[in-house]
Amino acid sequence: MDVGVTIPLKKSVAAWVIAHKRTNIENDFTKERQFAVDENHVRDGLKSAIRVPLIYKGEIFGTLNLTSCHPGAYGEREQKILEQIAGHVAVAVQNAQLYDGAKRAYEETRRAYDELNAAQEYMVRSEKLRALGEMAGGVAHDFNNILTVILGRAQLAIESVDDPVLKKSLTAIEQAAIDGASTVRSLQEFTRVRKDRITDPVNINHMVMSALQMAEPRLKENREKDGIAIEVSTEFNVEGSVLGDIAELREALINIIFNAVDAMPEGGKLSMKAWREDRQVVLSIADTGAGMSNETKDKVFDPYFTTKGPSGMGLGLSMAYGIITRHGGDISVESSLGKGTTFYIRLPIGGEDMQNGSSSDSLNAAGKAKILLVDDDPNVNEVLELMLSQIGYEVTAVSHGQEAITLFMQGYYDLVITDLGMPDVTGWDVAEAVKQKSPETPVVLITGWGVQVDSAQRDKLGINGVIAKPFSRQTLSDEMVRLLKNGK
Repeated sequence: MDVGVTIPLKKSVAAWVIAHKRTNIENDFTKERQFAVDENHVRDGLKSAIRVPLIYKGEIFGTLNLTSCHPGAYGEREQKILEQIAGHVAVAVQNAQLYDGAKRAYEETRRAYDELNAAQEYMVRSEKLRALGEMAGGVAHDFNNILTVILGRAQLAIESVDDPVLKKSLTAIEQAAIDGASTVRSLQEFTRVRKDRITDPVNINHMVMSALQMAEPRLKENREKDGIAIEVSTEFNVEGSVLGDIAELREALINIIFNAVDAMPEGGKLSMKAWREDRQVVLSIADTGAGMSNETKDKVFDPYFTTKGPSGMGLGLSMAYGIITRHGGDISVESSLGKGTTFYIRLPIGGEDMQNGSSSDSLNAAGKAKILLVDDDPNVNEVLELMLSQIGYEVTAVSHGQEAITLFMQGYYDLVITDLGMPDVTGWDVAEAVKQKSPETPVVLITGWGVQVDSAQRDKLGINGVIAKPFSRQTLSDEMVRLLKNGK
């Protein structure tokens, strides 16, 4: 009989064996038939049969069937032997079924464990990111206020000095403040999504060279202190630029460069290349260091993952990943143990070549406009008043929201600039009061909380602009000209 053939149970000898839990012997069913017999058996010359119940723990779950071409082939002796065999077969079958069940249960348990473990890892990572976001949010306001003062004072000083050495130092302070603000924003991005639109053209060649210049002190320290020599080579074949934030892109690149330096403790070669593929700029950063295992490579962009021990925070490459992806790009890595590592950054082409300097239109005030300024930090208030006055505006600066509302109700101002996070009377309150009296007067929020401003509240009050601290004099001037000239 073929494997898998289904035999009707009703009125069969098997049904009788199952019902009575007893062995059944048919000595010669060619002469006497107790039950229906398959005619194929008769044609094949079969004459006798024995069917022994398979019983486990008092329950029958099948039968052991033997047939013979000889009549009377099975007697009492064969019955006893087969019943003993059937007992062993029943135990073996049940054990096999139990094993299969246990195996399935194990596989299901293992699968559930893996899913639970993955969910737990996700929750732990999310909690880390949430805690980091709360920490970053807590320090962002005060830190950005400090950076606003540093950046503003540096830019004001640059305009008033002629000594090239002093101007170079002030420019370095200016750049450090800009990059410091970028670091704060990057930390916040682990738990929040930036809502500002990045539209500045960035020349890739310029950005890479400035990143190498900022990394040079680290390379120099390695050479002088530890005697580690790292050869740097560059090859650029890119025309045009990408749209983005040069400070952030440079920060991402510096993080990757430092990662490459750390991978070559005995020295080596750092190669940087840039080329164009279709509508993308491709930038590769390759080192001849120790390389990574597949396990390390899979986790290299995870926050807090590091192979550097206590000396590493595990944030550099994850920050680079966040910056590149927010710019609409992609970052990937190729590496194997003992063969070095290559990072590939791909960014969409966009914009014109970078323009240096300031436009004459944006640095000239739109007439002798009157601006009402309110910020509860006296240092920020003073530097903003100086910047706006230097551009050519008539500025009235106060440090309390209620004082600003009172002045606006008593006089006329072309534009209102208000800090968002102030005690008692907030920037929202100032904006609401201004818009109730004069809906056409532009209101600009300045905030040290980054760009995470409630868009619904902003639209409801008709806020005309938001500037995230710290900001350059150029950014402030551009926003004033936009609002005062266009009236929107």
